[in-house]
Amino acid sequence: MEERDELLEEWVRDHWDHLVRGAQKYRGRATTAEDVVQEAFVLASAKRDELKDEKKTREWLARFVRNVGMKAWEKRARRQQLIQKRYHLLERDPPRRPDEILADKQKKEAVERAIVTLAQPQRKVVELKLDGLTYREIAEQLGMALRTVKSHRARALAALREALEKEGFAVEW
Repeated sequence: MEERDELLEEWVRDHWDHLVRGAQKYRGRATTAEDVVQEAFVLASAKRDELKDEKKTREWLARFVRNVGMKAWEKRARRQQLIQKRYHLLERDPPRRPDEILADKQKKEAVERAIVTLAQPQRKVVELKLDGLTYREIAEQLGMALRTVKSHRARALAALREALEKEGFAVEW
């Protein structure tokens, strides 16, 4: 464990700034460039024996950063699609009036703001559900009982409904 900590400290010292700048293209509201690099470092440290040439450490780490960043970007894109489908933002027949487009955008932003305000366990359940996991899979991933996951879901939906209604949006679920 101590050897791994020393390795991570070395990578942070020698490569952090460069890799964070490179990771900024993957960042989003939920994932910062630092999060991408940190996760990449953890994954790379577990595969340390695959690094054949110490002189190419930065390039080797950059591949991990790219892979983690792309997964985060794809996950965010999938989540946005699911949110849009869930709130019927994509299911209107064209042509759409500018006021409808604006209303949909405002509703989507309100949903995103409301999700961020949820308590951590509730937010995690909602995020994983938006990622397409079943409640059973969410329970396994979070190490919770299925009943606990469903309880967090119910609380999250109630909080989301309240937050959205305070902003003047009708909620249908």
